[in-house]
Amino acid sequence: MLGRFSMVCRDAITHRAKKCPQLVLNTPEEKAMFAIGEDHKNRKKISSMIALDKVPPSQPEINMLHDMMLKVAEREKQIEDSGKIGHRPHHATIKEEIVYTSETEVTDELAYVNATVFAGKPLRFLALDQIIFRLPVPIGAVVRMTAVTVTSTRPKSKEELSQGMAFTSAGNAKVHVVVEAQIQDVAKGTRETTNRFCFSFAGENQEPLAKLVVPKTYQEAMAYIEGARRLEVGGALRRHYNSS
Repeated sequence: MLGRFSMVCRDAITHRAKKCPQLVLNTPEEKAMFAIGEDHKNRKKISSMIALDKVPPSQPEINMLHDMMLKVAEREKQIEDSGKIGHRPHHATIKEEIVYTSETEVTDELAYVNATVFAGKPLRFLALDQIIFRLPVPIGAVVRMTAVTVTSTRPKSKEELSQGMAFTSAGNAKVHVVVEAQIQDVAKGTRETTNRFCFSFAGENQEPLAKLVVPKTYQEAMAYIEGARRLEVGGALRRHYNSS
């Protein structure tokens, strides 16, 4: 198992960032690992600058969603024209079963359960891509966990590689799941998110999954893009580690 951690130090009085002790690098291996850490830190800064709660999606990302929605609409029309519920047209551009994001929610379950239920078969854990701590969890609080599949990809065919289709991926099919932990105020009947965990899973042997998750709302579309970004960054980092 390989772990990446970002540690921060804050002044106990001012609550502002405080300088951490510097590492002493003695060996080529330590210097290589430090360089990987610096690269990861720079990637996080860039990701923060283009976060979807600050700036709109990029043009390639908008094109990706537009392309996927057109293909979904085309397949649904072919199904409607065939008059057969559940029929999969032989010439459809999307062969998988279409599953909307809201239909993937699983409560009080783990990310792996959500991913395997969605895929319909066991998947390989790939990475815990991000952990967001928003609020402390008081002792004795009632905590609810919700897992949602926000992004799925299929292995790229030669044709799709040449077309640069973004809802496909190099290598095996992948599933990205977001788990939210919420504390519940029993008296008020309200919930507040305290933690957010982002997991990636992969299929085996470059086989496509039987399903493709598709967003319906703008919020779900932004979650889809965020998941696609994490899958891309995770793949780039793994290639970086393997080459170092």
